Amino acid sequence: EILNFAKKVATENAMDITGKRILEIGSRNVNGSVRPFFQLVNPSEYIGIDVTFGDLVDMVLDGCNAEEKFGKDSFDFVVTVETIEHVKEWKRFIQNIKHVLKPNGLLLLTGRSTGFPRHEEAEKYGDYWRFTKQQIGEVFSDFKIIELREDAQASGFLMLARKSENFVEKEITVIPEPIP
Repeated sequence: EILNFAKKVATENAMDITGKRILEIGSRNVNGSVRPFFQLVNPSEYIGIDVTFGDLVDMVLDGCNAEEKFGKDSFDFVVTVETIEHVKEWKRFIQNIKHVLKPNGLLLLTGRSTGFPRHEEAEKYGDYWRFTKQQIGEVFSDFKIIELREDAQASGFLMLARKSENFVEKEITVIPEPIP
């Protein structure tokens, strides 16, 4: 369902993508990539970052350091698919997403929710958290949430949100479920 969601987002939001800068955080192709859907709409630049080099990784960089590398308000669209649950410092990760995204920029975020088993990749890269749809809605309550729903195929969430023109960051008070 993630790939279908990304394809729909790319198609329906082409005006927000064509000629614009996209950052994908967690871009390494493990189980299929959303990148082709966005590249079809001709962004001016598409940068894929991940903590380790691999297929579709343009730069090895932790998402927690995106603002330091790229600067504030530097991307029109941020994509992060099935990554947040693998980030130990998830609040810093979210803050970096919010900071590198330009005002009126779009965010596509997906992840796993409570009840989803530990990932196979967990031994290598960590699998720390599970977020409910409601928790993600709260974490991004300072954005305009366009769509937030549960992933019908597996326990998870799919979200498309827009950073407001006059963005004021809210304190994150959510506590996700830790994975033992």
